[in-house]
Amino acid sequence: MRKFLLILLASLLFMTGCGESDYETDNKLMNDQAKELLVYIDNRDAEGLRGVFSQDVLDTVDLDDQIESFFEIYEGKISTSDVELGHSSDSTDDGKITERYLSAYIHIETETGNKYTIYFAGYQTIKRKPSMQGIYRISITTETNEEYLLGKHISMSDLA
Repeated sequence: MRKFLLILLASLLFMTGCGESDYETDNKLMNDQAKELLVYIDNRDAEGLRGVFSQDVLDTVDLDDQIESFFEIYEGKISTSDVELGHSSDSTDDGKITERYLSAYIHIETETGNKYTIYFAGYQTIKRKPSMQGIYRISITTETNEEYLLGKHISMSDLA
């Protein structure tokens, strides 16, 4: 009887957990963010790119110069792209997500034959420091291993 009650309790907890409608998958979040970034990059939309960054980055980094430097070397329109999840993690408190981190890689080739790898990282949710919500870093690497940083690298002290 005790075993039956434990199985019943476990089943109830499993069935009342987060449903798909309450909790977007990391892959969906990653793909949506990647699509948005690709549109901004393909259209050379500096203002759109600025809009994905966290307020903390906007307040502490000369993002306009970084974006301008990248667009000076970026050539062509995207002909192919492939997205892969880098890393994701989340923290919860009483079943509610209080922190969700996501990073991904986008491999693109332009119509001119140039290849770029774009890495982005950010917080979808971060209750302890809401000004960090959004992307904090986009690194673009060319075929010749030139790297362009949009945003900044962060440390634990940035999150305090």
